[in-house]
Amino acid sequence: NYYGLRSDLSVKKLMPGQRVLFVSSRDDARQNPGNVEQNEELFNLVPEGVQKELIIYEHAGHGTTMLESTEKPDLMETITRFIQNG
Repeated sequence: NYYGLRSDLSVKKLMPGQRVLFVSSRDDARQNPGNVEQNEELFNLVPEGVQKELIIYEHAGHGTTMLESTEKPDLMETITRFIQNG
């Protein structure tokens, strides 16, 4: 639940042929406790036929700071490739 938006409901509405990418970091616990676990739960709720990918980092930070992480400097390329290959 992010400011009243229920991600679980949205994930369950994905249709075969659609794609979804989840990215999370274990050290995000200070800003968003349980973030990795929440992403794993959402990943498991994705309906059959939906292409899904889950990326979990150890030390990539919170939100857009993951794009600047030295742990996985090619995250922007990974996201771009995910979008382009759809």
